[in-house]
Amino acid sequence: MIKHLKVPESEAQNAKDFLDSIGALNTDFLPFKKNGSILWPLNFDVEGELVEMEGVPVTKRSRDYRRKLPKEIQDVAPRAFDIFGEIAIIRLPKEIHEFSDLIASALIHSNPNITKVAMAM
Repeated sequence: MIKHLKVPESEAQNAKDFLDSIGALNTDFLPFKKNGSILWPLNFDVEGELVEMEGVPVTKRSRDYRRKLPKEIQDVAPRAFDIFGEIAIIRLPKEIHEFSDLIASALIHSNPNITKVAMAM
């Protein structure tokens, strides 16, 4: 059983953004739409109307590696990269060189075909 935060549909996007910003949104499960409300799956309890119910696991995974990065670098991390066999090749802007290990790890964990990452800096 998974706890869900129940919010009116009109507040759904704001609630999602807030839950995501504090790490409370459980992205391993799908939200539900029920009787004019959205039920967001949670990682931990938050204030509001909580409903405990069976969660429906997400079966489709995003291959956007940036979702696995800290919020402060998600928007500046490059969207595009090349794949040559099992190697991802990515060009990093100077301002995020210090995050190269995190970016490489996120790329490898987001795409099962990638085993190595080459970075052009």
